[in-house]
Amino acid sequence: MSGFWRSLLGVDSIPAASEGVQLGFEHPLPPWGWALAIAASATLAWLAYRRLSGPVAARAALASIRGCFLMLLVVLLAAPELVLPRERVERDRVALLIDRSESLLVTDAIADASGVRETREAQLRTALSQSVESIAEIGGGHDLFWLGFHADAFPLPVDATVPEASLGEPTGTRTRLARALGAALDAAEGRPLAAIVVASDGRSADAIDRGLLRRLEDSGAAVFAIPLGSAEPLGDLAIAEVEAPTQAFVDDEIPILVTLASSGAPPRGPVEVRLVDEATSDELASRTIDPSRIGEAVVLTTRSDEAGSRRWRVEVDAGEADLLAANDRRGFEIGLIDRPLRVLYIDGYPRWEYRYLKNLLVREDSIESSVMLLSADRDFAQEGNLPLARLPRSPEEFAAYDLVVLGDVPAGFFSPEQLEMLRELVSSRGAGLLLLAGPRYAPRAWAGTPLEEMLPFSGPLSLPTIDRDVSMRPSLLAAREGLLGGPSAADETSGWPIEVSDPEARWAKLRWAQEIDPERLKPAAETIAETIEGDPLLVRMRYGAGQVVYLATDETWRWRYGRGETLQERFWIPLLRLLGRDAIASSGEAISLRVSPGRIAMGERATIELELSDARAIEIDLPAAAVKIERNGESEGERSLPRTAVGLHAAAWEPSVTGLHRIELTEPDLVRLAGGRVFAEVEVVRPDDEWRRPESDHATLSEIASATGGGMVEPTAEGLRSLPERIPDRSVIVPIPIREPIWASPLALGLAVVLLGVEWVGRRLLKFA
Repeated sequence: MSGFWRSLLGVDSIPAASEGVQLGFEHPLPPWGWALAIAASATLAWLAYRRLSGPVAARAALASIRGCFLMLLVVLLAAPELVLPRERVERDRVALLIDRSESLLVTDAIADASGVRETREAQLRTALSQSVESIAEIGGGHDLFWLGFHADAFPLPVDATVPEASLGEPTGTRTRLARALGAALDAAEGRPLAAIVVASDGRSADAIDRGLLRRLEDSGAAVFAIPLGSAEPLGDLAIAEVEAPTQAFVDDEIPILVTLASSGAPPRGPVEVRLVDEATSDELASRTIDPSRIGEAVVLTTRSDEAGSRRWRVEVDAGEADLLAANDRRGFEIGLIDRPLRVLYIDGYPRWEYRYLKNLLVREDSIESSVMLLSADRDFAQEGNLPLARLPRSPEEFAAYDLVVLGDVPAGFFSPEQLEMLRELVSSRGAGLLLLAGPRYAPRAWAGTPLEEMLPFSGPLSLPTIDRDVSMRPSLLAAREGLLGGPSAADETSGWPIEVSDPEARWAKLRWAQEIDPERLKPAAETIAETIEGDPLLVRMRYGAGQVVYLATDETWRWRYGRGETLQERFWIPLLRLLGRDAIASSGEAISLRVSPGRIAMGERATIELELSDARAIEIDLPAAAVKIERNGESEGERSLPRTAVGLHAAAWEPSVTGLHRIELTEPDLVRLAGGRVFAEVEVVRPDDEWRRPESDHATLSEIASATGGGMVEPTAEGLRSLPERIPDRSVIVPIPIREPIWASPLALGLAVVLLGVEWVGRRLLKFA
């Protein structure tokens, strides 16, 4: 375009040497619009001159000029412009979504052809390091952006030349894949999104719903999934729960109750459960169980001959690859007390059960006993290690005993105050109460007394006698508590000699027993042993801080005909120690610290309680007691426990991190009175903890990929090499023409003036009005 025409048209922005300049309109009319405009202009011009007098040729010429002017106005109103076509390519985007949750630490990915397994994180880093060229190729045709995700998505500053070194550690304790995919769509910022490449094990706490899939489909973004971990979900064996006493006696048979859980494929072979001393690494007990019994309680029993605080650990070994080693161990603290169990035994008359039980108490070195026989003459020397001339008359005298055994005794032998003291001893101080059935008084004599509500069954208390000989068999509870067993046990379930429960073994039969209706057992009552027909014989019920056990027979002495004193010891000693164990845990300490519950989830609250049962500790008169909170040896801060009652400080606590926490008293005066450290432990977990379901979920990834037109990409160099060509090109060509308006140019103005001037001159010459 020459300079003359550029000046005439008023062109400034279009370069002078441009080619392909086109005429256009800012407000273009359709073809029929132009035709209508031409017709309207011609009609208006004709109407303007048809009634004028003069030569027809002159009038036609002037009408044509008028029509051209009107048409020029229409053209100018359409805003004519010169257009230089130009365009640019807007590249599409590709999101790389990288899982950064703790589940990537699971060791279930196959590292090489030898079958050696590595963590999913190692598999991811290896795949990224081997695909630098593929990532660069994707970046050459698309704009890449990296996002990490676990509970939420976040920008991941990755160096594409060494992507594996820029990821950081996988620390997320919760995975939300659906939320991460939504965040990737949002991060596209309105530009076309060609693909979302997801590197994950597929396990997610939120569901991939139809709404998300529809949104992905509407965006046109194909999802390509790089599945991490094993394609076939491997089994994970874990320790779900460990129940152990906080304190026990030295040389006590200590039951440790272990519950296992498994996810995914179950173990193929036997599972070994071990109890180990963390300080010495000595194995204290072990048991091999069949995989079919996973989920049931497994009892490990051990004893220790040294007093003091111990930290033991339960370990489980399935004998094969396990997803998580972290949940195969669980430690706990236990205090071992080196003093005899203190027992008060009162019976009404010298029946055979009394004689054998009394002899056992006297000869057992780990028991100190006071034995009182009510029917004895004044000159009869009461037996036991600790002579007893009269019944205890004050709470302090009752508190000298960990366990009280009441035989066939009339209730009138005790004053109402003494029975109330006995109830308080059990409920508040944690002492045990063992009630033995008898044909004369027990249990009907306890009707209407404070002991009636302590019985594990409801009235009437005149129990009928079973009209046949019976054999005793242990319940599952006996196995859980380590009762009715021993080293020569033949039965795998409970450790109870099979012949004792054999109806054909005459020596094992109990000739007298009371019949307890199972329907009359109180809600908190549990059966430890029963007859072959299912009638309860030995029943336990927790009462306050202590326990109450009722034995509905006095015939266990007959077992001596088959095994001498062995069965008597194996029956009575563990039972007595179980009942006395709560006493040393509840009232054996001047200062005790408790956290309840002992296992909580994030977002829940636990209660920290400090109980002072020593008068010297109460006299310190602290308005609040300080405790420190540690996790894995690192401080998590301190907490103040305000005084809520005399001898009691308590406060609620909500943890901020998961793991095993130790809460320890830091008040120096109280620690000195306690004679050592005072602490409690609590385990904090997440409701949706990554470790609860560690197996991979490649099916979910495949479902998403299939629904969006994407696909699965193997996490190998070969698999990732094919990815660039599988990603569609969704780049957009965006026109960016240069437009130069010419409706106000000198040429447009000149044409209008010329047409108007010629028409005016013509009208003057022809003398038209």
